[in-house]
Amino acid sequence: MKKRVIVIDDHPVFRAGLCGFVDRSTDMEVVGEAASVAEALEVTRRLPHVDGVIVDLSLPDGHGLSLIPQIVAHHPDVRILVLSMHDELVFADRCLQAGAHGYVSKVEPPSAILDALRRIWSGKLAVGERVVELALERLAGPRADRPRRLSNREEEVFDLMGQGLTTRAIADRLHISVKTVETHLARLREKLGANNKTELSRMAYARRLEPGSGKP
Repeated sequence: MKKRVIVIDDHPVFRAGLCGFVDRSTDMEVVGEAASVAEALEVTRRLPHVDGVIVDLSLPDGHGLSLIPQIVAHHPDVRILVLSMHDELVFADRCLQAGAHGYVSKVEPPSAILDALRRIWSGKLAVGERVVELALERLAGPRADRPRRLSNREEEVFDLMGQGLTTRAIADRLHISVKTVETHLARLREKLGANNKTELSRMAYARRLEPGSGKP
């Protein structure tokens, strides 16, 4: 029997291509698709059985990270593979801590994504090659170079920054003060190694430049 997979990604071209690749495999099939957090929750709650979920971190109405525990709540035995354009260790760490079983870059070929699914179904952890390289580099380097986790609020601020929101707009969206946002931005710069706010903004925006997005 084929493994049942849900694909969650807000970029139609990329999602369609990945779904096609999954359906052409001999051991898995797509049983649901979603382009947002709301759609993802509806699909996962509607389907009685799901073996694997491929989820993009950046979604239009929320962060893929917040979806992980909600999906697991409905399907305790499901295996979750996170896709992202960002290979920084702190993001991989946050996803794995939230309950994901794998973290792979979206620049990996489709075959690598499917192999990652097969790996997590076998009970192993699946992490992209670039993330592994970064982990080894950090472990071999000074202790101060090792990554520190982002808080949930820092994740939210970083994601909104990637959407192009100003500090004031982020404060309004999250119902916090501008000063608090600035504090989160300072911590993000420190944790992600950004030299200034402009560099941090570029990092945040880069995470949203997904294949097939059509975004400039």
